[in-house]
Amino acid sequence: MKTSPERKAALVAGAAAAIALVGGVVYSFMLGPELRYYDEMDYLGLAQRLVELGHYTQDGIAPTASRPPGYPAFLAIGIALGAGTQTLRIMNFVCLAASILLLYRLTGRIGGPLAGAIAAALALSYPLFFYAAGTLYPQTLASTLFLLALVIVDRTDHPPDLVRASGAGLVFGVLILTVPTFVFSFVIVGLWLVLTHRSRALPACATGLAVVLLVLGSWQLRNYQKFGEFVFVSTNSGVNLLLGNSEKTRSDSGVNVDISHFREASSGLSEVERNRFFRDAALHWMAENPGSAAKLYVAKWLHYFSYRDKLATESEATGTRELLMLATYGPLFALTLFRIGFRRRLPIRPEERLLIALFFLNSFFLALFFTRIRFRIPLDYLLIAVAAIFLSFVLRRARARFDIS
Repeated sequence: MKTSPERKAALVAGAAAAIALVGGVVYSFMLGPELRYYDEMDYLGLAQRLVELGHYTQDGIAPTASRPPGYPAFLAIGIALGAGTQTLRIMNFVCLAASILLLYRLTGRIGGPLAGAIAAALALSYPLFFYAAGTLYPQTLASTLFLLALVIVDRTDHPPDLVRASGAGLVFGVLILTVPTFVFSFVIVGLWLVLTHRSRALPACATGLAVVLLVLGSWQLRNYQKFGEFVFVSTNSGVNLLLGNSEKTRSDSGVNVDISHFREASSGLSEVERNRFFRDAALHWMAENPGSAAKLYVAKWLHYFSYRDKLATESEATGTRELLMLATYGPLFALTLFRIGFRRRLPIRPEERLLIALFFLNSFFLALFFTRIRFRIPLDYLLIAVAAIFLSFVLRRARARFDIS
């Protein structure tokens, strides 16, 4: 009995997810318990104190909103169950395996089983995903949540019913609590639903928005109770805006910007006041230097599409890693551009438009702050999906020509 194309594609996706998970388990134990980045230590410390003390704090005393709560809460679940650093990394690799399966589902629904299988294989062979999953950063969890939300809503035959809309709203709410910049993607998805389904999408959009506001509102209420004012998710938006908009900022500097004089000037302020101080300092510099700010914005926007970053941990920045990133990311980006250029011969489906819009429009939003490859990781899954759809088309055309001859 012949295996159906759908069955073959599912086997490929399942194998890719299994390889990622098994490889991730081995890699996690090879890395050992040590952490390599400051941000990892920060996330882990917040999670540990959440389990030990029962509240969200950095110093064990004062409440904080210095980091979005989603990823520390995820780590706290593992810690509460007795997980050490290596097991927490394995939790990330479980998310990576789930992301591969979700990508297969999303891409296969749009471009067919061959496209889904190609997407799963490409995701497995994309080293950035594997490397990121080995760090205690929120992007791997965010990728899973993002893809899950898209799988829930990404149907062109009819808008989501209220149950699916509620589910998507819940996932997006948790996603925004994990990485707040995904609020922009939520808006894009809502606009896509309205443009695709017109007035029929309004009940679903309203339901999804209500659930997102309910999820975010619970955290906003907590922040108001702790700080006496509303704080949108976290108090690091101000410093991120300043890091991306100051006289010493460069297009690829990321967090490697000297803002020590601003930190000194804000040393006596509360956490919320310091966030506002940094935000106002950035806005003041942009208002006083509109030409430089505009040039810097364009440079940061271009850097969004880059294959290399300047890392604060210099030991992790190697030429080999950059070449590997260029060799894997470069072809995916080129294939996506080819796909767009090929739109007359292969019309772009509404679902593809959403994926392309999410990848490219996010560049304009993230450039308001600063752009880093790590921030782009969940969006690179969309690049893979679009590239896989185009590759499946090329392969089907080549096979048809071969069969005819």
